[in-house]
Amino acid sequence: MISILLPIFNGENFLDDSVNSIKKQTHKNWELSIGINGHGLDSKIYKRISEKFKDEKKIKVFQYDVKSKPLTLNLLAKEGDSKFVALIDVDDVWEPTKLQNQIPFLKTFDVVGTSGRYMGKKRDKINVEVGKITYEQIFFHNCFINSSIVMKREDVEFDDVFLDDYNMWFKLITKNRKFYNVDQVLVNHRLHDKSFFNGTNNGSVSDLKAKWLKIFGEKNVMMDRFGTTIIMPLLFDTYTSADIKISLDSVLKQEWKGYECLIVISEDKIINMVRDIINKNYNEEEKKYLNIKKLKEKRITANLSDRIRKVRLRQYYDKCMKLGKYNLIAFIEPKDIWKPNKLFHQVMWIHGYDVHCVGGSFYNHPTKKGFQDKIVLPSRDPDASKFYRSCLLLKRNKFKKYPIMFGHKTFLFHRHMDCVEIHYP
Repeated sequence: MISILLPIFNGENFLDDSVNSIKKQTHKNWELSIGINGHGLDSKIYKRISEKFKDEKKIKVFQYDVKSKPLTLNLLAKEGDSKFVALIDVDDVWEPTKLQNQIPFLKTFDVVGTSGRYMGKKRDKINVEVGKITYEQIFFHNCFINSSIVMKREDVEFDDVFLDDYNMWFKLITKNRKFYNVDQVLVNHRLHDKSFFNGTNNGSVSDLKAKWLKIFGEKNVMMDRFGTTIIMPLLFDTYTSADIKISLDSVLKQEWKGYECLIVISEDKIINMVRDIINKNYNEEEKKYLNIKKLKEKRITANLSDRIRKVRLRQYYDKCMKLGKYNLIAFIEPKDIWKPNKLFHQVMWIHGYDVHCVGGSFYNHPTKKGFQDKIVLPSRDPDASKFYRSCLLLKRNKFKKYPIMFGHKTFLFHRHMDCVEIHYP
């Protein structure tokens, strides 16, 4: 048995089309629950629709004193005891074999949708991914046509927010649910002036993603995609406790919590100093993010030639690229400061790119006339030395070593995102 949930506020003139498409289903073991909302109790629309279907044994009409579609769906989901529910909007129409073609996939997957096409003002096929849908795909855009969904009744838990269906897919990701889209056009989605599908404000989508990215970081979800290893290299023995602490403070204030921070040390005498900084300044929760890593490396001293110095630095950073457990890797040099949104902003937007770079400014800079305190980023320059390490986020699997030349790697620059303060000089 599959319970079909159909909420209705406006669009009563489309109701016969959607209900008739349900009646034509080749899978006959279904029941339809229609939920009237936004009109108050005992409204005229409730009386009309109740009268229309009073002799239909498989159709029940409910009225709710709520004013939103998501809350109506939550209430409809409680009006039955079947394991699975299907969603349909009043202005959409199913193909006859829709439920029949979805049912086999419910043995493996928790949420099953289908491909579809537009009807009304537009008649193109709707471009959605098919087959198994990954969490990564869901994060970057809504992969599901709402009226195509069949899911477990126990998972119906809409929030009364804009983009309520997209919001719920994120919620189900935190419960490790599995998603799938049947590779058949089985839903006809009516696109008209009041249709929101694929017409959503980009700012609302970004806000929703931002909310859930924070939740993913706090709950340690999707770390295979978003987890970040932060490297703080302490290659020299000239750093003071204040130099190290100011950078660590900025790391621990990051809004994105899905990270580990490795303090990489090559001089034994620095280890005790770093341990002392951590023990004196940070609580047990903050300490969970911080780890000290000893890296054997040849000393870099002031009397070395520039050539040898560059070679040793390169070897050091090459080794750093192999440390840690996450695919995204960022460096923060001692004395540099990240603003709280730095890592969050980069993790959110690096999809599809190999390197992400943000802008920032210098601090402790000279006051002489003409000095530019803003970081000037080159435009797609392949020379990696032109970029400040503390401004970058790299996909580790795209680089065998720390890049000397970026070459043909794909970049995303947000030059106007002021996320980093670089110590001068």
